[in-house]
Amino acid sequence: MNQIKVAICDSDQNICVDIKNLIQKIDSTILTKIFNSKFDLLNAEEKFSIYLLDIKGVNGLQIAKNLRENQSESVIIFLTGYRDFMEEAFDVNAFHYLIKPIDIDRFTKIFLRAVKEVMKNFDDREILLKVGEFNYIIKLRDIFFVESSNKKIIFHTTSGIYEVYGTMDAIQNILGKNFYRCHRCYLVNLSKITAYNSQSIKLINGDNLILAQKKYSDFVKTYLNNAKSE
Repeated sequence: MNQIKVAICDSDQNICVDIKNLIQKIDSTILTKIFNSKFDLLNAEEKFSIYLLDIKGVNGLQIAKNLRENQSESVIIFLTGYRDFMEEAFDVNAFHYLIKPIDIDRFTKIFLRAVKEVMKNFDDREILLKVGEFNYIIKLRDIFFVESSNKKIIFHTTSGIYEVYGTMDAIQNILGKNFYRCHRCYLVNLSKITAYNSQSIKLINGDNLILAQKKYSDFVKTYLNNAKSE
């Protein structure tokens, strides 16, 4: 998973749109997709980090059980107007159970907790780096930043520096949401930042990276959104 993706499934289109708009206000970088049918959701080829799923009886619970069997790391949040199915909801390891009408402040609090849970799974991800005759397995959380130099990509990590061949665009897609392209030559791990200004970013290992002037506003927004979910 390189991007947080949220599936919203409710037969009420207005509720789906309201929730989608609310999520965009919380974090505009999160991808959302609306499903008005639980069976369309179950048959969807793509997988999602978070499922916001209306229960509406046994069918909703069965869909959740099917999702849980195939996507054990995904977060499921139930949205419903009924409390009757609360016990069954937690039988499928639901992250939370929100009663309609949805309270905006409560939804925001629960959703940010769900994002934090997803990010824990992201932190456990690894990347395989082939350097000469050796293959190194590096956890993404152990990367300070990635640098491009000519045709090489240089990983600066807690265990050392590794140089491989590749492109920054490809590496950026692999590393995902927790890494920000602060300059054409740098990808920085947002969780390793200790300070920044309009020109540079300081990391916990003492390194300083250039922050492109035109990226400053977007960087600040992305960094603060990331900090809120931690």
